[in-house]
Amino acid sequence: MKILYLPIIEPGAFHEVALKNKRGLLDALIARGHTVQQFDYMAFDINTYDMVSALAVGNEVDLLLTQFHGPDHLSPSELRALRVLRPSMKIINWSGDSWTHSLTSPGMMDLCKELDLQLVASPDVLPDYEAAGIRAHYWQIAYEQPVGDLPAMPTYDIVFLGNVINDKRREMLEMLRALPYRVGIYGDWEHADGHNTYDFGQGEALYKNATLAIADNVYPDSQNYISNRPFQILMAGGALMLHQRVENMEALAGLEGGRHYVEWDELHDLRARIDYWLMASEDPSNTTIRRWGRTKMIYAGQAYAREHHTYANRVAQLLDEFLPELEAVS
Repeated sequence: MKILYLPIIEPGAFHEVALKNKRGLLDALIARGHTVQQFDYMAFDINTYDMVSALAVGNEVDLLLTQFHGPDHLSPSELRALRVLRPSMKIINWSGDSWTHSLTSPGMMDLCKELDLQLVASPDVLPDYEAAGIRAHYWQIAYEQPVGDLPAMPTYDIVFLGNVINDKRREMLEMLRALPYRVGIYGDWEHADGHNTYDFGQGEALYKNATLAIADNVYPDSQNYISNRPFQILMAGGALMLHQRVENMEALAGLEGGRHYVEWDELHDLRARIDYWLMASEDPSNTTIRRWGRTKMIYAGQAYAREHHTYANRVAQLLDEFLPELEAVS
Protein backbone atom coordinates (compact mmCIF):
# COMPACT_ATOMS: atom_id res chain seq x y z
CA MET A 1 0.00 0.00 0.00
CA LYS A 2 1.15 3.55 -0.78
CA ILE A 3 0.46 6.00 2.03
CA LEU A 4 0.70 9.78 2.10
CA TYR A 5 1.02 10.91 5.73
CA LEU A 6 0.46 14.50 6.88
CA PRO A 7 1.35 14.83 10.59
CA ILE A 8 1.18 17.98 12.69
CA ILE A 9 4.78 19.08 13.15
CA GLU A 10 4.35 22.57 14.48
CA PRO A 11 6.55 25.26 12.95
CA GLY A 12 8.59 27.53 15.14
CA ALA A 13 11.36 27.14 17.69
CA PHE A 14 10.85 23.40 18.22
CA HIS A 15 10.15 22.37 14.62
CA GLU A 16 13.48 20.65 13.98
CA VAL A 17 13.34 18.77 17.28
CA ALA A 18 9.79 17.63 16.52
CA LEU A 19 10.63 16.62 12.94
CA LYS A 20 13.48 14.45 14.20
CA ASN A 21 11.66 12.87 17.15
CA LYS A 22 7.94 12.72 16.33
CA ARG A 23 8.11 9.70 14.06
CA GLY A 24 6.57 6.75 15.89
CA LEU A 25 3.54 6.41 13.61
CA LEU A 26 5.64 6.91 10.48
CA ASP A 27 8.12 4.21 11.51
CA ALA A 28 5.34 1.79 12.47
CA LEU A 29 3.65 2.19 9.07
CA ILE A 30 6.97 1.60 7.29
CA ALA A 31 7.67 -1.43 9.50
CA ARG A 32 4.48 -3.02 8.14
CA GLY A 33 6.07 -2.97 4.68
CA HIS A 34 4.15 -0.04 3.20
CA THR A 35 5.57 2.80 1.12
CA VAL A 36 5.07 5.96 3.16
CA GLN A 37 5.73 9.54 2.11
CA GLN A 38 5.51 12.17 4.83
CA PHE A 39 4.52 15.73 3.96
CA ASP A 40 5.30 18.32 6.64
CA TYR A 41 2.37 20.48 5.55
CA MET A 42 2.65 23.13 8.27
CA ALA A 43 6.28 23.94 7.52
CA PHE A 44 5.86 25.35 4.03
CA ASP A 45 4.14 28.45 2.67
CA ILE A 46 2.51 26.55 -0.19
CA ASN A 47 -1.01 25.48 -1.06
CA THR A 48 -1.65 22.19 0.74
CA TYR A 49 -4.23 21.03 -1.80
CA ASP A 50 -1.87 21.54 -4.76
CA MET A 51 0.88 19.54 -3.07
CA VAL A 52 -1.39 16.77 -1.78
CA SER A 53 -3.20 16.35 -5.09
CA ALA A 54 0.08 16.16 -7.00
CA LEU A 55 1.55 13.61 -4.58
CA ALA A 56 -1.64 11.54 -4.37
CA VAL A 57 -2.12 11.26 -8.13
CA GLY A 58 1.54 11.09 -9.13
CA ASN A 59 2.37 8.39 -6.59
CA GLU A 60 -0.94 6.51 -6.93
CA VAL A 61 -1.59 6.85 -3.21
CA ASP A 62 -3.94 4.30 -1.62
CA LEU A 63 -4.34 5.98 1.80
CA LEU A 64 -4.20 9.65 2.70
CA LEU A 65 -3.61 9.76 6.47
CA THR A 66 -3.86 13.27 7.88
CA GLN A 67 -3.61 14.95 11.25
CA PHE A 68 -5.90 17.96 10.99
CA HIS A 69 -7.55 19.79 13.89
CA GLY A 70 -9.65 21.90 11.55
CA PRO A 71 -10.39 22.71 7.89
CA ASP A 72 -7.62 25.32 7.61
CA HIS A 73 -5.32 23.34 5.30
CA LEU A 74 -7.70 21.20 3.26
CA SER A 75 -11.30 22.28 2.90
CA PRO A 76 -14.31 20.00 2.42
CA SER A 77 -14.52 21.03 -1.23
CA GLU A 78 -10.84 20.20 -1.71
CA LEU A 79 -11.38 16.74 -0.21
CA ARG A 80 -14.21 16.22 -2.69
CA ALA A 81 -11.88 17.26 -5.48
CA LEU A 82 -9.26 14.78 -4.30
CA ARG A 83 -11.83 11.99 -4.57
CA VAL A 84 -12.41 12.90 -8.22
CA LEU A 85 -8.69 12.87 -8.92
CA ARG A 86 -7.98 9.65 -6.98
CA PRO A 87 -11.29 7.74 -6.49
CA SER A 88 -9.76 4.62 -4.95
CA MET A 89 -7.84 6.50 -2.23
CA LYS A 90 -9.13 6.27 1.33
CA ILE A 91 -8.95 9.45 3.42
CA ILE A 92 -8.53 9.08 7.19
CA ASN A 93 -7.92 11.90 9.65
CA TRP A 94 -6.70 11.62 13.23
CA SER A 95 -7.14 14.34 15.83
CA GLY A 96 -5.41 14.16 19.18
CA ASP A 97 -7.27 17.27 20.31
CA SER A 98 -9.03 17.23 23.67
CA TRP A 99 -11.29 20.23 23.06
CA THR A 100 -14.87 19.19 22.27
CA HIS A 101 -15.66 22.61 20.82
CA SER A 102 -12.80 22.18 18.35
CA LEU A 103 -13.62 18.59 17.41
CA THR A 104 -17.28 19.43 16.81
CA SER A 105 -16.99 22.95 15.39
CA PRO A 106 -19.10 23.52 12.26
CA GLY A 107 -16.01 23.66 10.06
CA MET A 108 -14.57 20.45 11.51
CA MET A 109 -17.89 18.64 11.21
CA ASP A 110 -18.14 19.63 7.56
CA LEU A 111 -14.61 18.38 6.96
CA CYS A 112 -15.31 15.07 8.71
CA LYS A 113 -18.33 14.44 6.50
CA GLU A 114 -15.96 14.22 3.52
CA LEU A 115 -13.64 11.69 5.21
CA ASP A 116 -13.82 7.94 5.02
CA LEU A 117 -12.98 7.87 8.74
CA GLN A 118 -12.34 10.32 11.56
CA LEU A 119 -10.18 9.03 14.43
CA VAL A 120 -10.12 10.79 17.80
CA ALA A 121 -8.32 10.50 21.12
CA SER A 122 -11.34 11.97 22.92
CA PRO A 123 -14.28 9.55 22.61
CA ASP A 124 -16.79 12.01 24.13
CA VAL A 125 -17.43 13.36 20.63
CA LEU A 126 -18.30 10.02 19.03
CA PRO A 127 -22.07 10.39 19.65
CA ASP A 128 -21.99 13.80 17.93
CA TYR A 129 -20.26 12.29 14.92
CA GLU A 130 -22.69 9.38 14.79
CA ALA A 131 -25.66 11.75 14.88
CA ALA A 132 -24.14 13.66 11.94
CA GLY A 133 -23.55 10.48 9.93
CA ILE A 134 -19.76 10.68 10.33
CA ARG A 135 -17.89 7.39 10.55
CA ALA A 136 -15.51 7.69 13.52
CA HIS A 137 -13.55 5.61 16.03
CA TYR A 138 -11.56 6.15 19.22
CA TRP A 139 -7.83 5.90 18.43
CA GLN A 140 -5.42 6.72 21.21
CA ILE A 141 -2.01 8.29 20.95
CA ALA A 142 0.93 5.96 21.68
CA TYR A 143 4.43 5.84 23.11
CA GLU A 144 7.06 7.73 21.12
CA GLN A 145 10.29 5.75 21.15
CA PRO A 146 13.36 7.99 21.45
CA VAL A 147 15.58 8.36 18.40
CA GLY A 148 19.17 7.34 19.11
CA ASP A 149 20.86 6.89 22.47
CA LEU A 150 19.43 8.47 25.60
CA PRO A 151 21.27 11.61 26.74
CA ALA A 152 22.75 11.98 30.21
CA MET A 153 20.16 13.73 32.39
CA PRO A 154 19.97 14.60 36.11
CA THR A 155 18.47 12.27 38.68
CA TYR A 156 15.50 13.55 40.69
CA ASP A 157 13.26 12.22 43.43
CA ILE A 158 10.29 13.73 41.55
CA VAL A 159 10.01 14.79 37.92
CA PHE A 160 7.29 16.50 35.91
CA LEU A 161 7.37 17.24 32.19
CA GLY A 162 4.77 19.65 30.81
CA ASN A 163 3.94 23.26 30.02
CA VAL A 164 1.92 25.77 32.02
CA ILE A 165 -1.43 25.58 30.24
CA ASN A 166 -3.66 26.89 33.05
CA ASP A 167 -3.65 28.06 36.66
CA LYS A 168 -4.21 24.56 38.05
CA ARG A 169 -1.02 23.34 36.38
CA ARG A 170 0.89 26.35 37.69
CA GLU A 171 -0.39 25.71 41.23
CA MET A 172 0.82 22.13 41.03
CA LEU A 173 4.27 23.18 39.82
CA GLU A 174 4.58 25.69 42.66
CA MET A 175 3.64 23.00 45.18
CA LEU A 176 6.18 20.55 43.72
CA ARG A 177 8.97 23.12 43.70
CA ALA A 178 8.38 23.86 47.40
CA LEU A 179 8.83 20.22 48.45
CA PRO A 180 11.96 19.20 50.40
CA TYR A 181 13.05 16.77 47.67
CA ARG A 182 15.08 16.87 44.48
CA VAL A 183 12.39 18.04 42.06
CA GLY A 184 12.92 18.35 38.31
CA ILE A 185 10.41 20.37 36.27
CA TYR A 186 10.74 20.64 32.49
CA GLY A 187 8.45 22.88 30.45
CA ASP A 188 7.73 26.55 29.72
CA TRP A 189 7.36 27.50 33.40
CA GLU A 190 9.67 30.41 34.26
CA HIS A 191 11.22 28.41 37.13
CA ALA A 192 11.67 25.16 35.20
CA ASP A 193 14.94 23.25 34.96
CA GLY A 194 14.63 22.87 31.17
CA HIS A 195 12.09 22.79 28.38
CA ASN A 196 12.01 19.29 26.80
CA THR A 197 9.34 19.92 24.13
CA TYR A 198 9.33 16.96 21.67
CA ASP A 199 12.67 15.66 22.97
CA PHE A 200 11.48 12.16 23.82
CA GLY A 201 15.00 10.89 24.49
CA GLN A 202 15.61 13.53 27.12
CA GLY A 203 12.17 12.82 28.61
CA GLU A 204 12.76 9.09 28.77
CA ALA A 205 16.12 9.60 30.48
CA LEU A 206 14.49 11.84 33.09
CA TYR A 207 11.70 9.34 33.74
CA LYS A 208 14.14 6.44 33.88
CA ASN A 209 16.35 8.19 36.43
CA ALA A 210 13.58 9.51 38.69
CA THR A 211 11.90 7.82 41.65
CA LEU A 212 8.45 9.35 41.05
CA ALA A 213 6.93 10.88 37.91
CA ILE A 214 3.88 13.14 38.20
CA ALA A 215 1.01 13.30 35.73
CA ASP A 216 -2.07 15.46 36.17
CA ASN A 217 -5.62 15.56 34.82
CA VAL A 218 -5.41 19.21 33.93
CA TYR A 219 -9.03 19.30 32.73
CA PRO A 220 -10.83 17.50 35.59
CA ASP A 221 -14.19 17.85 33.85
CA SER A 222 -12.86 15.69 31.02
CA GLN A 223 -12.77 12.09 32.17
CA ASN A 224 -12.40 10.68 28.66
CA TYR A 225 -9.03 12.06 27.61
CA ILE A 226 -5.40 11.40 28.49
CA SER A 227 -2.22 12.64 26.86
CA ASN A 228 0.79 10.53 25.87
CA ARG A 229 2.45 11.33 29.23
CA PRO A 230 1.32 8.08 30.94
CA PHE A 231 2.75 5.96 28.13
CA GLN A 232 6.08 7.80 28.12
CA ILE A 233 6.42 7.41 31.89
CA LEU A 234 5.43 3.75 31.99
CA MET A 235 7.61 2.67 29.08
CA ALA A 236 10.69 4.29 30.63
CA GLY A 237 10.41 1.76 33.44
CA GLY A 238 12.22 3.86 36.05
CA ALA A 239 9.82 6.06 37.99
CA LEU A 240 6.57 5.14 39.69
CA MET A 241 3.79 7.14 38.03
CA LEU A 242 1.52 9.23 40.26
CA HIS A 243 -1.38 10.18 37.98
CA GLN A 244 -4.28 12.39 39.00
CA ARG A 245 -7.55 10.48 38.97
CA VAL A 246 -9.22 9.99 35.60
CA GLU A 247 -12.45 8.13 36.25
CA ASN A 248 -12.40 6.36 32.89
CA MET A 249 -8.68 5.59 32.80
CA GLU A 250 -9.23 1.83 32.55
CA ALA A 251 -11.66 2.21 29.64
CA LEU A 252 -9.37 4.69 27.90
CA ALA A 253 -6.09 2.86 28.32
CA GLY A 254 -6.60 -0.31 30.34
CA LEU A 255 -4.51 1.13 33.16
CA GLU A 256 -5.50 0.30 36.73
CA GLY A 257 -4.70 2.43 39.75
CA GLY A 258 -2.86 0.38 42.39
CA ARG A 259 -1.65 -2.07 39.76
CA HIS A 260 0.07 0.01 37.09
CA TYR A 261 0.29 3.40 38.82
CA VAL A 262 -0.78 5.39 41.90
CA GLU A 263 -3.84 7.65 41.73
CA TRP A 264 -4.15 11.03 43.44
CA ASP A 265 -6.97 13.56 43.65
CA GLU A 266 -6.18 17.06 44.96
CA LEU A 267 -2.78 18.59 45.67
CA HIS A 268 -2.86 17.76 49.40
CA ASP A 269 -3.45 14.14 48.42
CA LEU A 270 -0.56 14.26 45.96
CA ARG A 271 1.73 15.62 48.66
CA ALA A 272 0.77 12.80 51.03
CA ARG A 273 1.38 10.15 48.37
CA ILE A 274 4.74 11.65 47.46
CA ASP A 275 5.81 11.49 51.11
CA TYR A 276 4.57 7.91 51.38
CA TRP A 277 6.36 6.62 48.29
CA LEU A 278 9.56 8.51 49.10
CA MET A 279 9.48 6.81 52.51
CA ALA A 280 9.12 10.10 54.37
CA SER A 281 5.75 9.57 56.01
CA GLU A 282 5.38 9.27 59.77
CA ASP A 283 5.35 5.48 59.72
CA PRO A 284 8.56 4.27 58.05
CA SER A 285 8.19 0.69 59.33
CA ASN A 286 6.89 -0.58 55.98
CA THR A 287 9.80 0.73 53.91
CA THR A 288 10.62 -2.66 52.39
CA ILE A 289 6.98 -3.33 51.54
CA ARG A 290 6.67 0.09 49.93
CA ARG A 291 9.78 -0.42 47.81
CA TRP A 292 8.53 -3.82 46.71
CA GLY A 293 5.11 -2.36 45.88
CA ARG A 294 6.67 0.47 43.93
CA THR A 295 8.86 -1.89 41.93
CA LYS A 296 5.95 -4.21 41.24
CA MET A 297 3.80 -1.37 39.85
CA ILE A 298 6.66 -0.03 37.72
CA TYR A 299 7.24 -3.44 36.12
CA ALA A 300 3.52 -4.08 35.64
CA GLY A 301 2.97 -0.66 34.06
CA GLN A 302 5.90 -1.02 31.71
CA ALA A 303 4.84 -4.52 30.63
CA TYR A 304 1.28 -3.38 29.97
CA ALA A 305 2.39 -0.34 27.97
CA ARG A 306 4.75 -2.49 25.88
CA GLU A 307 1.94 -4.87 25.06
CA HIS A 308 -0.81 -2.35 24.35
CA HIS A 309 0.46 1.20 23.75
CA THR A 310 3.09 1.23 21.02
CA TYR A 311 2.56 2.63 17.54
CA ALA A 312 2.81 -0.93 16.26
CA ASN A 313 -0.39 -1.58 18.25
CA ARG A 314 -2.05 1.50 16.78
CA VAL A 315 -1.07 0.66 13.22
CA ALA A 316 -2.37 -2.88 13.64
CA GLN A 317 -5.69 -1.42 14.75
CA LEU A 318 -5.72 1.00 11.83
CA LEU A 319 -4.78 -1.45 9.11
CA ASP A 320 -6.27 -4.70 10.40
CA GLU A 321 -9.49 -3.39 11.95
CA PHE A 322 -10.48 0.04 10.67
CA LEU A 323 -9.40 -0.26 7.02
CA PRO A 324 -11.08 -3.64 6.41
CA GLU A 325 -14.23 -2.16 7.93
CA LEU A 326 -14.09 0.66 5.37
CA GLU A 327 -13.52 -1.80 2.54
CA ALA A 328 -16.56 -3.77 3.64
CA VAL A 329 -18.87 -0.77 3.38
CA SER A 330 -17.40 0.81 0.23
